[in-house]
Amino acid sequence: MKKINLNLALLIIISIIAILQPILFYNQLPEKVASHFTASGEANSFMDKNSFVMFAIGVILFLDVLFIGLSKLMNIISDSGFNLPHKDYWLHPARRETTIKTLKKMLYTTSAITLIFLTAIMRKIIECNIDGTFHLDSAAFTYLIIYVVGLSFYIITLFLKFSRIPKEN
Repeated sequence: MKKINLNLALLIIISIIAILQPILFYNQLPEKVASHFTASGEANSFMDKNSFVMFAIGVILFLDVLFIGLSKLMNIISDSGFNLPHKDYWLHPARRETTIKTLKKMLYTTSAITLIFLTAIMRKIIECNIDGTFHLDSAAFTYLIIYVVGLSFYIITLFLKFSRIPKEN
């Protein structure tokens, strides 16, 4: 029996939630949906709701294909396709499989973080369209700060993990 990859399963669950969100609120959206906002949160571009929902779903599906596709490519690309510190050590045949599993896990986590951020922003966009204010409140900016800080921390963690070669016993 094949072991379930929990990171991939989490990514798929988050993707389903992200895709369902605009679909579930479709009937409550106005015919013209605010889809682009200034730095101060004011809507400055609109699209019809069908295009808005299709675009939102398309972005999520594109990111899923991108991230899952990249994870599948890791199994077949040569060592020259990786940009890792101490690449010769980490991609040595004795450690390559473990390194690839670690990179895949980190890729799935990064994609899950990205999809959670996009889902939260999409929720704010949907809310401001439903309530008719066409203004994103400061929570959207807060989400962006949390996303950038969290992703930066995760990238630094990745770099630090591969920057050090463990001492052999």
